[in-house]
Amino acid sequence: LHVFEIAEGYERLLTEFQLTQEELAARLGVSQANVANKIRLLRLPVGVRQIISREML
Repeated sequence: LHVFEIAEGYERLLTEFQLTQEELAARLGVSQANVANKIRLLRLPVGVRQIISREML
């Protein structure tokens, strides 16, 4: 999965199951910082996200 797809998945899980970032991190076996940083990526403008996506291919 691409980093933005992971971020969107995290955001969806947080919303649908009304979890905190800490709870989600514990369930996924990742750090809360990992969850927070991925979610933060979704705040980037679409153009920046597209550039990052192309560079990561």
